Amino acid sequence: MGGQIRQFAVEPVQSVNYVECHDNHTLWDKIELSTPGASDEERRAMHRLASAIVLTSQGIPFLHAGQEFMRTKGGVENSYKSPIEVNWLDWERCAAHQDDVSYMRSLIALRKAHPAFRLKTADEIRAHLRFEAAPPHAVAFTLRDHAGGDPDRHLYVLYNANPGALSLELPALGPWEVRFGGEHVLALEAGASGEAAAASPAAAGGPPAGGARLEVRGVGVVVLAVPR
Repeated sequence: MGGQIRQFAVEPVQSVNYVECHDNHTLWDKIELSTPGASDEERRAMHRLASAIVLTSQGIPFLHAGQEFMRTKGGVENSYKSPIEVNWLDWERCAAHQDDVSYMRSLIALRKAHPAFRLKTADEIRAHLRFEAAPPHAVAFTLRDHAGGDPDRHLYVLYNANPGALSLELPALGPWEVRFGGEHVLALEAGASGEAAAASPAAAGGPPAGGARLEVRGVGVVVLAVPR
């Protein structure tokens, strides 16, 4: 990214992004082990957020078979010599987690619909991706100016690990609309049009224009867009 942000890869094609694979604990088992006292509903939210980060990041997303239904190996980490019942794909668990399967399917559809999440070069990323102000336990960034030929002019992505309510000021880039994660949105003050924002004092270094604010609740990802 340049500046103080250093990368381990030269180009996005060199980054394979994942939160679980065939070795070691599954993501669900790792979350269970690391969150004593948390409810399964809280853990499901953590799991969904982790999967959403993979599918909205630059580079190559890698999904482990069964991740979509929160696969478990019963806490076994190195399962190469474990019985079939540990390593199999548990279709009964899949049937019980169909809403989570649908969530993963919708994330894949989001990535396919927005080439901004699939920029091909590091120069494109440096030109279009900008990290935005966010409170502790949250990360926000924009993908600007039809990045990668995206149908939307700008995208705003929020990764939120705060379980409570949160209010954020949005970049004054135009009227924002929800593209994903609407179940977390408490309120969206869409802001001014692109033309009004450009004519505002913010263009001359003044305060942000348009009054765009986002209020969210719950651990998860929210994606907004300024359309054409």
